[in-house]
Amino acid sequence: MATKSASKTKRTPARPVNKYQATLCDAFSHGDYAYLAQSKHWRRDLEGLGDTLFKFLMTELSTGEGCEDEEEAVRRLQAVSSDVLNVVGAIEALPAVPEDKYVYANPCAVPIDRHKAVFLAALKALSVKAVEVRYHGKFDIAELHSIKAYDLNGLIVSLQTSTVALAPGRPAMLLGDALSEFTWDLLRVHVPAFMKFEGGNGKLRFDTAAGVVSLRHTDYREPPRVKRIRVDI
Repeated sequence: MATKSASKTKRTPARPVNKYQATLCDAFSHGDYAYLAQSKHWRRDLEGLGDTLFKFLMTELSTGEGCEDEEEAVRRLQAVSSDVLNVVGAIEALPAVPEDKYVYANPCAVPIDRHKAVFLAALKALSVKAVEVRYHGKFDIAELHSIKAYDLNGLIVSLQTSTVALAPGRPAMLLGDALSEFTWDLLRVHVPAFMKFEGGNGKLRFDTAAGVVSLRHTDYREPPRVKRIRVDI
């Protein structure tokens, strides 16, 4: 009688960090990640980190990505350094932001009421009944999910064919783009924790008939885990 032999699947052990990655772990952020170089489960531990720059550099210096000698490791790091310095120079060269600029360093200074009136008038001119802006975020991501406008019959209306000027002398913006920026301004004022990447989702609704803008936000940061915020603007 033939007998079946049990076969065991052998797991290939995770490849340890190479010497360039180990040096990165020791030197980056004053050695905050030095422990990773000694961990058998460093890949799993790396995935759980929120430091995206460190994770990017670990990938750039990995053997699997072709980083096999010191010359290549230095070349890659110098390329990243050059890109970062170029961005720093570009930011430092930005002109001073005028007082009536749409995005403000101090969110409390945003002329929300004035912009609300401009948007409602522009939407009425397009026979838009309502606009819904949905957004969500977690960890280090905060993004707008969708912007949809509906006419009196419930049909979708494009917001990228009309422009709006939010103040005299200001260049006009596509209506959809302006609504996106307005949404971020409202979130900075009413749910600042979300803008610090502490998680949540919600909906901003423009009701042109009622002349109301309403914000409904669910915050996952606050105890007892979920906190709902309702604001009529």
